[in-house]
Amino acid sequence: MRAVCKSLAIGVALASAFGAHPPAEADVITTAVASDDASDPVYDNGWNTGVDGGTGFGPWIVGGSGPAGGGFIGGGTDIDVAGEAFGVFGNNGDLGEGIRDFDVALTAGQTFSITMDNGGIDNGGTVGFGLQNAGGDNLIEFFFVGGTSNYTVNAGSAAGTTPGFTASGLKIEVTPEAGGLYTLTIDELSNGSGVDHTVTGGLFNNSDQAISRLRLFNANGGPDVFFNDLLVTPEPASAMLIAAGALAMLRRRRA
Repeated sequence: MRAVCKSLAIGVALASAFGAHPPAEADVITTAVASDDASDPVYDNGWNTGVDGGTGFGPWIVGGSGPAGGGFIGGGTDIDVAGEAFGVFGNNGDLGEGIRDFDVALTAGQTFSITMDNGGIDNGGTVGFGLQNAGGDNLIEFFFVGGTSNYTVNAGSAAGTTPGFTASGLKIEVTPEAGGLYTLTIDELSNGSGVDHTVTGGLFNNSDQAISRLRLFNANGGPDVFFNDLLVTPEPASAMLIAAGALAMLRRRRA
């Protein structure tokens, strides 16, 4: 998957430093370093512990705290890919969750994105996801608690706005930054307008603040919550831009 660089100015500056023309915008791209969705054929036999779809992630751990919590492949949501999504249920006081490691921890400037679609949530129940360090400590969470008005960003600090309850799906992106900071953006899929909310702040202050693990959860939320489109993309790699500039300079010398 390819995405156009958000900051062409960096490429312009670097290429100019080499005495070369800057690359065209279409040439300055980033590549997904991890991706997965529920349509991967590996999930045709179910979403179970040990199954490993997509690329850039480790195998899933799927289960819960009791028989009324767990995960499954479902559909009919606003975030389906080829009619399928990851569903997590948690009923009768039980917890359902899906956990997997990143093959490589996120670095500052990389972005993790995911889609989420919940229906009604039982009062007091919680559905959402967390990004954790390698030891399973939460660094940042995004969730909704049944009976409240808005989604919650739970981190060391959080400043910004979050949407009110919706059953029409969300896309959430989390970008860790230097110094244990982060930017989280939320796109309400129903309005088609792109980013609708931005939250910034600091991750929980653990000794290890590298985002290394994803946890999806439904803690006694009742009706299922669904997730899809797991993606990690880097910011434009300076090495790639430097190489482009060096190549242009070499061609100029040979001319």
